[in-house]
Amino acid sequence: MKITPIAGAVALLAGLTIVPAGSTVRPAAATGAARPHPAVPRAGALAALSPDVAGGKGRAAVLACAVGTPPGSPIVFTPPVGLVPGRVAARGALWLSGCRGKPGRLRSGWASLRAEGEASCAAVRGMRGHATITWYDATGRPVGSSRLRIRNDELGAAGALLTGRVTGGPLDGRRARGGIAPEGGVLGCAVGGLGAMPGTGRIEFG
Repeated sequence: MKITPIAGAVALLAGLTIVPAGSTVRPAAATGAARPHPAVPRAGALAALSPDVAGGKGRAAVLACAVGTPPGSPIVFTPPVGLVPGRVAARGALWLSGCRGKPGRLRSGWASLRAEGEASCAAVRGMRGHATITWYDATGRPVGSSRLRIRNDELGAAGALLTGRVTGGPLDGRRARGGIAPEGGVLGCAVGGLGAMPGTGRIEFG
């Protein structure tokens, strides 16, 4: 299905922080530095996304976590997203925190993701990729690693980068749904291109 530009970006893309197309942004996951215990995204992150993006459409969640990009390390798009739909690659890292549900030992996590799909300033479709989630307990001790196969065929906001199914480790076989809502307030995506996207949101497994 071909995506056509939509007048007035979707609500989640109405206020995007724009990084110029020529800028270089290095995600924390790519620096090789030791990963600290995840920090807690700002209050309200669990309610940041609309139900159709992160809520599982009425399905009871087994585990739900707040999600946020590390400070100064947004999700990077290559090439930058613009007004005209085109194929882009997304990569970066996300903190998972305040996790509630089962198994109870999963209290926070670090997700490193890579995905590709067709995107414009208004929408994204056909995301394919994977994410590796390292889980921590309440003391910050690693307690396992899950592999998430990203597969999102729905026409929706670019923040829905964590939709797919767990294919290994804790929560194996569970459906995942979620992503981040962009921070900032710049309406220049169509002019300058969206090279990077910081934000907060949530992810649910069910």
